[in-house]
Amino acid sequence: MVLESSRLIKDYTCLLQTKDKDVEHLVSKSIKEEDIRFRSIESSEDLREYQSNGNIITFIIGSDVDDPIQSAQRLHAFKKNAKIIFLTKSEQKVIALKEAIKFSPFVGSDVNFLDESKDGFKSELIQTFQDSLQAEKYRATIAETNRQVSTSISSQKSVFNQNFINRLMDIAPIGIAIIGLHRNVLGWNKEASLIFKRTEIQALGKPLAQYFDKSEGKRLENYIRDNFSKRKGPAESLTLERRLLDDSNQILNLTAASFTYTRGNEKALILVIKDETEREKARRELQEINLTLEERVDERTASLLAYQDQLRSLASQLSKAEEMERQRLATELHDNLGQMLAVSKMKISTLKKYQLPEESASDVEDIIEGVDDALNYTRDLMSDLKPPPSLDKEDIRVSIKWLASKMEKHDLHVIIEDDGQPKPVDDEIRIILVQCVRELLFNIIKHSGVKEARIGLIRLEKETKIIVEDKGKGFNTGFNNFMSEEDGFGLFNISERIDLLGGSMTIESEPKKGTKITLCAPIKDGVQKEEIPEVEKSDVPPKPESKTDIVKVLLVDDHQMMREGLRKIINTQKDLTVIAEASNGEEALNEAEKTSPDIVVMDVNMPVMDGIEATQKLMEKMPNVRVIGLSFHDHQNVAESMRSAGATAYLTKNEAFEALCATIRSEVKLARK
Repeated sequence: MVLESSRLIKDYTCLLQTKDKDVEHLVSKSIKEEDIRFRSIESSEDLREYQSNGNIITFIIGSDVDDPIQSAQRLHAFKKNAKIIFLTKSEQKVIALKEAIKFSPFVGSDVNFLDESKDGFKSELIQTFQDSLQAEKYRATIAETNRQVSTSISSQKSVFNQNFINRLMDIAPIGIAIIGLHRNVLGWNKEASLIFKRTEIQALGKPLAQYFDKSEGKRLENYIRDNFSKRKGPAESLTLERRLLDDSNQILNLTAASFTYTRGNEKALILVIKDETEREKARRELQEINLTLEERVDERTASLLAYQDQLRSLASQLSKAEEMERQRLATELHDNLGQMLAVSKMKISTLKKYQLPEESASDVEDIIEGVDDALNYTRDLMSDLKPPPSLDKEDIRVSIKWLASKMEKHDLHVIIEDDGQPKPVDDEIRIILVQCVRELLFNIIKHSGVKEARIGLIRLEKETKIIVEDKGKGFNTGFNNFMSEEDGFGLFNISERIDLLGGSMTIESEPKKGTKITLCAPIKDGVQKEEIPEVEKSDVPPKPESKTDIVKVLLVDDHQMMREGLRKIINTQKDLTVIAEASNGEEALNEAEKTSPDIVVMDVNMPVMDGIEATQKLMEKMPNVRVIGLSFHDHQNVAESMRSAGATAYLTKNEAFEALCATIRSEVKLARK
């Protein structure tokens, strides 16, 4: 069936508002061959007589109209589908009009702007009018088709159910377009308008292919042609790319289905149009992600490893800072408070030589007792802060044994099982090992429920092994328990710190069967067990080389007040004299070579070279000299270290002012036998 479009639009009118006769003549000439009425008005007030005429298809507003927006609004009030054409004489006027209509009620209407000052204005005006007329023809055709279908729907089974299609198109969340045999648009829904950025009126009668570039448009035309000729078989989809104004691509997926829509069995196509731009973008992004996934995983892994190294480095620095602070506090106690207390006791004790009233003598004893308590407390605090001096400074056994002795006051008895082999380690490793073993011992105190622990010390070829074991409650060695130490480093942190050293940690534990934790750390490179030369001794040591009965004493202490106090005590004795003084081990060796003393009173804690190392070197050079060790520490390990180095006697500074002179005489007597 072919509809007569001229008959359908014979009552339609084109209005022109202008006083310009040339424009009026141009418009009149462009539509004279069409079966359509042309009317010219001079004012928007003249629009009132056309309110009852609903067939106005085009309203052209001349550039000489004072308020073109008002004219357009008055027409739009009673004819919303009419095409409005604004004539202007400059591009600036076009821009101003476009801005003005953004806030007008006819913003959604079909509006065009034509610049009279441009070349080709006449042909553009004619083409615009003809496009409007053509769209109206197709709309009239559709309207007549709908009318005929609606009147015959009950009698013909093959008639297209327009109401159903319209409803379906209205509610469909995807674009739907109806395409005629000539590949032109017969209608589409709101979603299609959103996809193509065109109203249905703007699209009517125009080929759908015009919204694509040449190559994609050709593919679409072939697809429509193939589906019109297709009789059976499943619908095949077509994916097209559409270039937008911002140079971005729009990805559309089309699926066609043919149907009969007229009494004469003419065919049309329903195109289901899906905008898959975002989906395609996501697919491509996912593809790129998959292609670069391994690279990004490597980057993330490297970043995490670098972050892990930073954390480990920070933990190491914190450990060093803690140890340095311990050393600083212990040094402050030794160099200042301890020395002042010792000298104070020494000076107070001299009061006992005088005949004091009984009450005053009692007060002096009380003061001395108080100073003794302060000295003992200071000594204990120093011992808690860091291990006492030792002949084998780098041997981890010394620090572990010191640490074990400190657990006694926490009611934990620690048994040391040592294979007897030296275990020298670097300072950093020693610091962290001591901290880790301390934490493990405190964990035993807090969680095991037992009061005894064992520490095994084993030297392997390139590492030392420390085994901390108890027979207490034990625990499940799952990850949560591994991380559960709230008030300490936790086993996890201990493991991390040991791993940082290049060592390892293993845990063996079961509930009610105790816990065994093994720490392994590397031995110091290139260090072998040093053979400490034994000082040749005999039952009758050779006599000092002194030719007089005056005993020559060399005082070695890094604190001047202490040296002055000791010198005062010694020089008050007729048979004793201080011939030289030194403030560290190196100075002591030099002074000993110069003065050949009979007795050296050697402090243990000193800068540059401590008393243990200085005694050892002195015995190698001058084996006949008697060395009396002197220190705040009353720890057995300190006395043993001094004796191993070659000292023949050991005094604490707490007792030196009372026993030093007697000890010197005793040592001289032994040397002269």
